[in-house]
Amino acid sequence: MLIGPVPGLKKQNAMQQYKIKGRQVKEACRGDRRAYINQVAADAEEAASKGDLNRLYQTTRILSRRKPSQSKPIRNKEGDILAKAVEQLAHWKQHFKEVLLKLTTTNPPTCFAAWGRASDKNRQHLTG
Repeated sequence: MLIGPVPGLKKQNAMQQYKIKGRQVKEACRGDRRAYINQVAADAEEAASKGDLNRLYQTTRILSRRKPSQSKPIRNKEGDILAKAVEQLAHWKQHFKEVLLKLTTTNPPTCFAAWGRASDKNRQHLTG
């Protein structure tokens, strides 16, 4: 009489193989990352020796893993830079208020006419 493989043993063997493959993948990723960083560092050294400050700056940013700043400076109508977040929010509020006011006065939506009396209230609400 032949005895087949034990189901628990088969699952345990598969889990062990999966664990081994996972370690191999992690080691390969670490090796690839090291090779990439070494290549970027070599590029930075080459840029420094040639005096190419732009490329040196870019490679330094890559090596430091710093993400670029997402906020760009905002200027008011006079051209002054708004540094504080409160000033920037007030600027955007005013900007969109002007844009929306211009849209409603130059090209009013046709749906307001279909609303009857409610259109006057809604139009006042949008225009401020």
